[in-house]
Amino acid sequence: MEKKIIHILEENKRLLILGLSLLVLMLLILIVDFPLAKSSLTKSWKVYQLQKNYSSWEALEQKIKEARVLNQVLNKRLKERLNSNSILSKSTLIVELLNQSAKKNKLTVISLNTLPEKESGDNSEIPFELELEGEYHSLGYFLYEIEESAPSVSINSLNLSTQDAVSTKINSKLKINFYTLKGSR
Repeated sequence: MEKKIIHILEENKRLLILGLSLLVLMLLILIVDFPLAKSSLTKSWKVYQLQKNYSSWEALEQKIKEARVLNQVLNKRLKERLNSNSILSKSTLIVELLNQSAKKNKLTVISLNTLPEKESGDNSEIPFELELEGEYHSLGYFLYEIEESAPSVSINSLNLSTQDAVSTKINSKLKINFYTLKGSR
């Protein structure tokens, strides 16, 4: 019986030594391979980030293309209406343009005021005060569309604010002047 116990202990001792040897071997492999694995993970993360940024860039380019197409359509409609014998005034058409562009760019129009038209020489200046709420990039797309769709426009004032530091929405107050030839509709 005693010999059997000693034999079992020796077998367990051999198994324990074998297990510890395997553990030491695994630790050595891990220590040697860890910098390589870390380097590989870092490279994979960088590739992922580049792919993500590239897809975001493609989406942005697509939005810009869509905005250009819409600007061409809106500009064509605006010119057609300005040149037609429509009863709509220039101010009404510009208000429609501002509202459509704001809606398309997911902006909320808080207020839109038409100021008195000013005439000088052959030109008429139609000023507007506009307050919008929405995402920062949406405002950028909106301004781009307005500048592209109107033959002559100037943004005289732009104030941006947020309600708190956490909010992604901004409030913007704009003063925009549209210029037309005097006497045209």
